[in-house]
Amino acid sequence: PPKLSNIYIQSIDEEQGGFVRNLLQSRMRYARNPKYRLQVNFTIRQKDLAIARYNSIARKQVRSDMTFTLYQLQTADTAFQQLYQFQVFGTANYSSASSPYVIAVSEKDAKRRALTIAAENGILRLASYFMSNEDTSIQNTNIY
Repeated sequence: PPKLSNIYIQSIDEEQGGFVRNLLQSRMRYARNPKYRLQVNFTIRQKDLAIARYNSIARKQVRSDMTFTLYQLQTADTAFQQLYQFQVFGTANYSSASSPYVIAVSEKDAKRRALTIAAENGILRLASYFMSNEDTSIQNTNIY
């Protein structure tokens, strides 16, 4: 929807935050005259999935949980207000039964894949919001 290009994406701290912001901007286009502001917060967690012989961990899962909060920018006629908030997640797996370098590269790749999946889910939710709900009421929903 054209409204996605009217969203200013707020800066996100850290290297992974920069990756997420750049990803969102590339998918949603750069806002020249934004009418909305998007705040994105995320966490990344890991858990062990498989145990190999001798109690060594052979496979891990990375999960990225993101909270998207959409605000309408303040104008002379309207007050700054929250329009929509929701949560999405993305998961990816990687093998941890290799050399330390290969594990580090695999882990970084899995984190980026999990962030990408969550960010793309968020874009779909925003597009759905703009297509189905043009009012400015506050909505809070979660998808897990």
